[in-house]
Amino acid sequence: MPEASNNLVLRSLCDSNYKGPLRKNAINIRIDNRTLHALHHRLFADCDLVSQGLQPIIAGARGCHQDQVVPVTSLPQDHSLQDIIFSRLLFMFVHLICIFADDVGGLHGVRDVLSNWVRIGSASSLPHSIRPRVIIVTTTTTQSVTQDVLDETDLLFDIRSTEPEFLRAFSDIRFCRLPSAELSSDARFLSHSADISRQLHDTRFTRIKHKFMFSATHLSDLFNLATREICFSPLREFDFVAATRQQNPLDGAFSSHLIDFLRLSGKATIPYDGIISHIASAILMDAYLPGMYCT
Repeated sequence: MPEASNNLVLRSLCDSNYKGPLRKNAINIRIDNRTLHALHHRLFADCDLVSQGLQPIIAGARGCHQDQVVPVTSLPQDHSLQDIIFSRLLFMFVHLICIFADDVGGLHGVRDVLSNWVRIGSASSLPHSIRPRVIIVTTTTTQSVTQDVLDETDLLFDIRSTEPEFLRAFSDIRFCRLPSAELSSDARFLSHSADISRQLHDTRFTRIKHKFMFSATHLSDLFNLATREICFSPLREFDFVAATRQQNPLDGAFSSHLIDFLRLSGKATIPYDGIISHIASAILMDAYLPGMYCT
């Protein structure tokens, strides 16, 4: 959407926490103030999808947060660094992606953006159902609602028929059509905010079901590990389980410990339910980075 409209959307979503664009050609992260005291906080990140120029850290405005420079050692020539960061780093930790069609050149631009991300692929080792969902936000451009629906249906059919790997990158795609600009900002973006809440709720349910609802500590440590992984080898799969071992390595004799434990448990005639529960607890406690299981 045009910058002025985009600012209205973010101000509506983030309540009083949105003070305007922070850095252009950068990804800005904000929290929804209405969720500060809620059980689940909502973080929003906004950026320019069509700009291919990433802003150098040194040239950018100095903020209150610490800057960390991570050098990139190799980069595929077929795709831009920005698209690789989106597809193979950020989307592993994002629950929902909102694309404003007017911001990328209409529905044809949306198709190009999504197709490019699908071709790059996801770096996540997690199940496909954990991939982020997509909401395409459109505005009414014709006098016919039927024509708008047909255009949206054609786009979905086109993407899914020509990009068979789509569901490996995204778990779902939906449309949200904004009403007339004659309405107030709160009224105009009300349905969009409701769609976001529903999609986040469904995503949270799916992650809980598959045991992949990461805590803030998970996200912080795993994101740092994934950042270094993509800078070293952008096209390598990021194994979430293996990543947790990098700073908390397993003893090479771990399997022998299990064998000895089972042998001694058998001699003591301990019930199998108790043995299995103890082993599972021990493995889970050992599998996370220090402090993760305390959150």
